[in-house]
Amino acid sequence: MKKWILFLGAFLPFYVNAQMPSGGSCGENCQYTIVQNNAGSGEPSTYTLTLSAIDNTKPATVQEYIRSHDDERGFYTNAPWCSSSVTEVNITEGIQSIGAHAFENMGDALRTLTLPEGLLSIGPEAFHGFSATSVTFPSTLETIGSFAFDSSLESINGLPDGLKYIGNYAFANSQLKEIVIPESVTFVSPYAFGDSDWRHAKIENVYCSAAQKSQCEEMVAFRGDSTTVTTYQFDDGVYQIDDRFYTSAENMQKDISRQENDTTDYTCGTDLGLCKAAVLKNKKLCSELSSDCSALVNRANEGKLLKVGSKTYQSLDALLKGNYDKRRIYTIEEANFVAGPVNRVSIKYR
Repeated sequence: MKKWILFLGAFLPFYVNAQMPSGGSCGENCQYTIVQNNAGSGEPSTYTLTLSAIDNTKPATVQEYIRSHDDERGFYTNAPWCSSSVTEVNITEGIQSIGAHAFENMGDALRTLTLPEGLLSIGPEAFHGFSATSVTFPSTLETIGSFAFDSSLESINGLPDGLKYIGNYAFANSQLKEIVIPESVTFVSPYAFGDSDWRHAKIENVYCSAAQKSQCEEMVAFRGDSTTVTTYQFDDGVYQIDDRFYTSAENMQKDISRQENDTTDYTCGTDLGLCKAAVLKNKKLCSELSSDCSALVNRANEGKLLKVGSKTYQSLDALLKGNYDKRRIYTIEEANFVAGPVNRVSIKYR
C-alpha cells in the first residue's frame, strides 16, 4: 500500500502543473494573465486571457512561438494559453506586434477578436486555427502575415487604410463574401483570400483601386491548388496548365473540376505533340490521330511545308490560322470560365 501512495504522490505535481497557468512573460515587455470565468459553477472551466505591456511607456512584442504537431491535435502552438477553454482573448494597447504561431489552433471555441490600436504587424499563422468568427482591425495595422487567419472567420470591420502587406493565404477559406483592398496596400498575395483553387472561399466581389488593377486581377485570375497552379495559356492551339495540355478550354475546365471517381481522360497529358495532333483532328485537318495527324505535327516541327488537301502551309501557325497565338488566360472572364460556375469572382474598381 505504501508503494502505491508514493507512486500517486510522485505524479501529483505534474497534474497541478498541467492546469491552466495564471500568467507570465509572453515576449519583450509583454505579460499575460489568465483568469477563470466560472469557478465553482459546476460547469466546464472557461478562461479569459489578457496580454499587455509590462511598461506602458514602451512598445511590447508578443513573441514567436514554436509550432508543434501530434496525431491527436494536429499542428498547434506551444504558447502556454493554447486551449479551447480560453474563450475570451484581450490584447491591450501597447502591443505592437504579434509573433508567428502565437494563437495557432487553440481549439474550436468560437471567439470574437478586437486587436488594439498601435498594433503594426501580425505574424505568419498567428491566428491560424484560432476560430475567430469576427475580427476588428486597428487603423495602425500594416502587415498581415501568411496564413494569419482561417476558415471560421465570418466578418471583419474592414481592412485598415494604412495596411501595406497581405500575405499568402492570409484569410484562407474564410467565409467573407466581399473584400475591399485599401489603396495603401502595395502587396497582396494571389492566394490571400483563397485556398485549394478557391473551392472553399466565399468571396464574390473584390474592390480595388485602379492602381491595384494588375495585383487584383492576378489574385482573382491566378487561382490554384497543389496540382493546378497558376499558368493558363494557349500554346500552338492547345490550352496548357503547367505541364498538362488540353485541346480546348472546355476540356481544361472538366479536368480541373472533375470528381475523384471520374476516370474520363480530359487531358492530352504531357505530350505536346500528341495534343497538337488532337487539335488538328478536331478541326478535321487530318483523319487519324496516330498516323496522319502526328505525321503532320512532326513535319511542322522539322520546319517542312505542310500539305493538307490541295493547300500548302508554311507552318502550324498558318494552318491553324492564329488559333495557337501564345498568351495567358489572364482576363477575369477567361479565368472564371476555366474555374467553373462555383468559383466565380468579380473585381470592381473604385
